[in-house]
Amino acid sequence: MFAKRDKIYPLVETSAQVSKSGGAVDHIAAASAVMVVGLGIAQLVTPLFATPLTGIESGTAGMILAVQWIAFGAILAVGGLFRMRVVTIFAAEFLLVAGLTAVAVTILNSPDPIPLLIHGAVAFVGLVNSGLARLTDKAELKRELHFARAHAEEARKTKEQGE
Repeated sequence: MFAKRDKIYPLVETSAQVSKSGGAVDHIAAASAVMVVGLGIAQLVTPLFATPLTGIESGTAGMILAVQWIAFGAILAVGGLFRMRVVTIFAAEFLLVAGLTAVAVTILNSPDPIPLLIHGAVAFVGLVNSGLARLTDKAELKRELHFARAHAEEARKTKEQGE
């Protein structure tokens, strides 16, 4: 009725490790986060310098945009540095939304080309980092699933041979 201890076999071997790959994606996320955080700090600290770049004058809207860029850029940097793809995807998606919203506001307010390029670049950073992190995460998940299936098959064969 109850299985004896010597008849219990693990499905996945615990000593085997799946190698992590995709380090370049994490480095890209961390490097692009530095650009976004730098732009946010420039908008927050020196709004007169950043106004020609962002198209948003000093005031509440400029501070909100700067804080968003700093916060999401810092989260993106943490996700990239510590290889946390879910965090990277989260921050990148919010940067994409913030960048596209800023592009829409800039188009409605004054369609100057430089602020459109800056906000479009922030949105592009979000899009690229989100896409790369999703692709890499999916590839790693497939590799881990294949690895687990192979070891489960080995464990089943060992169990059948032992009986």
